[in-house]
Amino acid sequence: MLISDFYLLAVWGFASIFSALILFVIQVVAGLGRMVVRIFQSLISQSASAPVNLEGLHLLQFGVGWLATTPFIISGYGAIYSGNTFKVRELTLTFGLPLRIIQLTDIHAGIYMRRQELRRLADQIIALQPDLLVLTGDYISNSMDFLPSCVEEMARIRARYEQNAEKV
Repeated sequence: MLISDFYLLAVWGFASIFSALILFVIQVVAGLGRMVVRIFQSLISQSASAPVNLEGLHLLQFGVGWLATTPFIISGYGAIYSGNTFKVRELTLTFGLPLRIIQLTDIHAGIYMRRQELRRLADQIIALQPDLLVLTGDYISNSMDFLPSCVEEMARIRARYEQNAEKV
């Protein structure tokens, strides 16, 4: 079993336990809500014989359900879509030298940023013909298995003013 397979199983296991915990909490809150409604119904039935509208309780349960699923929707969006979108922003700095500086940060090579995405990213940077390339942030996400492909793809990029960080 590869480390990345273990990571996927760990994420699945954690998400399953967390989802079960959220569903348990929702069930407890819903049970408490039903108990409160029954208490109020008994109080109201003793004082008046008007029917009770439970539509507000259904709305509350629906809202709690959406509130519980929102973090999963946002995380899924981040993992599937947002993690593979790259933005190029051009800034003009007035310090007198025409430099094309490219900063690449938080690559997070791993199960969601595989070698083909790294290659596509490196090709885009090469096409920009940088004078200086600055790599900052996290290079890998979850396993050292992904570091060689990240280093190999980033090493393809050549900048006009190259400096290795081996002495840092």
